[in-house]
Amino acid sequence: MNKTKIFIIVLILFFLGVASGSLLTNIYLKKSLYISKKLDPVDRRNFLINQFSQKLELTMAQQQDIEDILDQSYEQILELRLKNKPKTREIFEKRNRLIREQLDDEQKELFDELVVVFKKKRQAWEKRFHSQKERVKQ
Repeated sequence: MNKTKIFIIVLILFFLGVASGSLLTNIYLKKSLYISKKLDPVDRRNFLINQFSQKLELTMAQQQDIEDILDQSYEQILELRLKNKPKTREIFEKRNRLIREQLDDEQKELFDELVVVFKKKRQAWEKRFHSQKERVKQ
């Protein structure tokens, strides 16, 4: 074989390696993000504690202090969400009203159906959210 063919083969192998590495990294990151979105706050807190304990070699006292910090910050986030809920709902309703004004009659019907689906999902999330709040307190 001449040098040109060898160079082309090496170049192709290089790009195949780059492409496969990129693809596998993308798949890994998507799976990691998907898993982290599915974790409830207690599982997320436990995941963080385990990561901190392993990487930082925390003592039991440090681990307990960090658990308390995570629980307190989660409670503050919950309180903030509940406090802002009426304003948030108002923003969503205004957004939906403005969007609806841009649609024709057929689109309005479909949009209204979507809004119902989104409300059901939000209600399910809120129910889960409140049960998680109770779970964190335990």
